[in-house]
Amino acid sequence: MEHLLVLVISIPVYLGGIAAEAVVLPRQRAAGRDVLGYERRDTVASIAMGAGSLVIGIVYAAAATALAEVLFRYRVVDLPNAAVAWVVAMVGWDLAYYWTHRWEHEVRFLWAGHVNHHSSERYNLSTALRQPWTPFLTVVTFPLLALVGVEPWLIFMAGGLNLLYQYWIHTEAIDRLPRWFEAVMNTPSHHRVHHG
Repeated sequence: MEHLLVLVISIPVYLGGIAAEAVVLPRQRAAGRDVLGYERRDTVASIAMGAGSLVIGIVYAAAATALAEVLFRYRVVDLPNAAVAWVVAMVGWDLAYYWTHRWEHEVRFLWAGHVNHHSSERYNLSTALRQPWTPFLTVVTFPLLALVGVEPWLIFMAGGLNLLYQYWIHTEAIDRLPRWFEAVMNTPSHHRVHHG
């Protein structure tokens, strides 16, 4: 449930980001950048989908936490210290997220739940809130980190932090970042291609 706590605490960040971007994008458009900006009904739909996902996510988080706690009893390694545990949790979550997201695009049943995230014709921070209400696969994939010694609370804290990262890359306001950063990280410019 820790990642839900991170999400709830992040709500002001999400809404503040949307408000700031809603001011910045029209200015960028006026300056000649090809950005769409916000449309009221689309934004309301995105926020409503995010709220529904948050509420329904409590059930999925409870199931995933229960599975992680069981799997942690059968872990194959004890991580030596907190720093290593955090690194394994963050990198492990990102790897599990990659495969989960990829399968959501490649497996028709999983795509049926994920397609809502790609349903907006706009690409802005509110689009990041269009999360699935049926994240079946997440109940299984992320708890597997417990088998490599990541404590359940840390698994889901890493998940909450990962979602914060995933949030900011859903923007048109940032064009390109420094080349070295674009080479190794998922960025707004990369993610726009993915959504396109």
